[in-house]
Amino acid sequence: MKEAIVKKGPVVEIVDTEIPKPGPSQILIEGKFSGHPTEVIPGGLEGVQKGLQNLKDGKASAVKYIFRIADTPWSKGIM
Repeated sequence: MKEAIVKKGPVVEIVDTEIPKPGPSQILIEGKFSGHPTEVIPGGLEGVQKGLQNLKDGKASAVKYIFRIADTPWSKGIM
């Protein structure tokens, strides 16, 4: 327990408080928790077929695929 000073009008009181638990962002910063592993599939949207084939072949176990749209060859003039 940790002591805290609480002011209630003219009265000051010392009370016991619990030490606050770290929030989700602090846990991530400290590396105590991490998300699923990721894999960037090259080629942007043109890599979706490869990602789907990996899923069908059972090569994707507990992995999240990332497709960077800006890496799609035909999107260069659009973005």
